[in-house]
Amino acid sequence: MRPGLQTLAAGCVVVVALFLCRPAMSAQPHENHDDTLARTCENLLFQGVEAYGELDYARSETILEQAAFDCLDCPQLSDRIKVAILEQLAVTHIALGKNGKAEERFARLLLLDPAHTLDHERLSPKIITLFNQVRDRMKKAGMLERPQAPAPALVVQAPAPAPAAPEPVAIQLGFLDTLTAPCPYTFETSLSLGATLLFGNDLKTFGGGVTTVATLDYSPLPYLYAGVALRYNGHPTSGAVGGGKLHYLAAQAAVGLQYNGRPLRVRLGLGLGGAGFGLDGVDDRGAVVYGINASLDYPMTDNLLLGLVADFTQVSDTEGRHSGQAGFFGRLGYRW
Repeated sequence: MRPGLQTLAAGCVVVVALFLCRPAMSAQPHENHDDTLARTCENLLFQGVEAYGELDYARSETILEQAAFDCLDCPQLSDRIKVAILEQLAVTHIALGKNGKAEERFARLLLLDPAHTLDHERLSPKIITLFNQVRDRMKKAGMLERPQAPAPALVVQAPAPAPAAPEPVAIQLGFLDTLTAPCPYTFETSLSLGATLLFGNDLKTFGGGVTTVATLDYSPLPYLYAGVALRYNGHPTSGAVGGGKLHYLAAQAAVGLQYNGRPLRVRLGLGLGGAGFGLDGVDDRGAVVYGINASLDYPMTDNLLLGLVADFTQVSDTEGRHSGQAGFFGRLGYRW
């Protein structure tokens, strides 16, 4: 766009903003400018939330920046709308890696509503932590000495559709309902320790033992996770692979689905990898390890998880012998 047109466009935006923010004029006594302004700001907020739900963070940021420019300095607009705009804009900034801008938005939000809190079940620990850091700094600086009652929660509804357009509806599709959860990219580490039942390929010779599993998981989408697992088993079992001992260290790649329920999370995953036998110097050979597991996790805090894992793993060595493990594991996880 040419510089002259840019100046004209910017001037038009300022005129529109001033028009929205000015008090109602006596020449139009029946027109409620406050309602018109509120509808305009809510429509921009809804469009920004909708773009965020489509994972189009850049477009969401653009729309919400416009909402902030048009609405935040209008004194007759209710604080609840301003708070909703600032919160969603901060969340969008974080999704784009702009934590500095997010801190500025959170700070302005807390000046409007010092008692405001975030939804710990809907928002990621990364967002909660950044918000708490801003609030703590402002408290130490004496900027939040007069807490107010929380602003009423704003329920953003879709604007009235055009006659030919279908009315927007909320997406509620099982585990897919977390698609719009902020900051879907989450890392997680966990350590699992469980008692297992070991058996040979004839399914008649059994033994017991403890297997340790350490994992590092990454969630590219709220309902999908991928990661690596390091498994160690050093307990003997007659009739299994490894010359009567199931001593191995295995590295597995894992993928799975997860449902982020409230307050529990359910996971179902598959793993495949290779193992080295003979860690005690006996019968050194390699094998393929594959298995399936399901887990139920409970978030004890924003970052700490406690879970129970049901696991079945099959080990096949290079000579075609097999051994299986089935058992339960306790899982302790940390996510960030």
